[in-house]
Amino acid sequence: ADGAEASWPSHCAWYDYELEIALVIGNRISATATRAEVETAIFDHGAFVLINDFSARDTQADELASVGFGFVKSKSAITTMGSQVITADELWAPGDSGALFDSGLNCSVRVNGQIWGRGNTNNQPRVCSLAEFVAFMALDEGLHPGELLGLGTIPNCCGLEVNRWLKPNDQITLTCDHFGTLTNSIGAPPPGSVRFKYIGVDDSNRVSRLYTAAKLLFMAIILPPIAFFLLLSGAIAALFWRGDSPAPGLDAPTMPGGRTAKKAI
Repeated sequence: ADGAEASWPSHCAWYDYELEIALVIGNRISATATRAEVETAIFDHGAFVLINDFSARDTQADELASVGFGFVKSKSAITTMGSQVITADELWAPGDSGALFDSGLNCSVRVNGQIWGRGNTNNQPRVCSLAEFVAFMALDEGLHPGELLGLGTIPNCCGLEVNRWLKPNDQITLTCDHFGTLTNSIGAPPPGSVRFKYIGVDDSNRVSRLYTAAKLLFMAIILPPIAFFLLLSGAIAALFWRGDSPAPGLDAPTMPGGRTAKKAI
């Protein structure tokens, strides 16, 4: 909440912040909701709120290099939420029109009174519309009133981008048009804190940060050619694709030219 202390994760050394706008789900969205139904649900019942999505960046790097599952503990520390909740119809309309994505909302980050970053919500890179994002989140699961969906970090509004990190006893204030401010103090690491990569590892088996960096660099060099090969294989396969194979017991779909796809065995 605004004014609360943000606790420091026991497994973290590089503590980061992220200024985000989040969507508050106002009514149930079914697991099979269409884009039109989702747009109506957002516009009629949704709302937006300012959040600070704190992140353990060194834990994130170690998770990617070891666990390999992406965000596990690095994003599960704490997220604080502002006190100003704005109904969706004030900032957004179907088709992603409205102040949130059109003219944009000006945002800023201050730490101990010093500006660390400025951004605007219309500069945020997006790969899909808000309704498509929400529909995908609801797919096969549904969404319920009160659920919160973060919409991603506003550019220049996280420490990773500017190479600046929070310290215990810092005071961080996020500001965004319409939402006012969200201020939190930063707590101290709890007694007995151990960095993520050292949990359950004795001193003789600890690996260096240089080893982790080298492993990530190796992945950066090796993975792109593998990804290229897989995409190339997919493109070649698509040239010879003859249509969807139906599930056992279903009629085979009719193909162009009167052909019929073979039934799956």
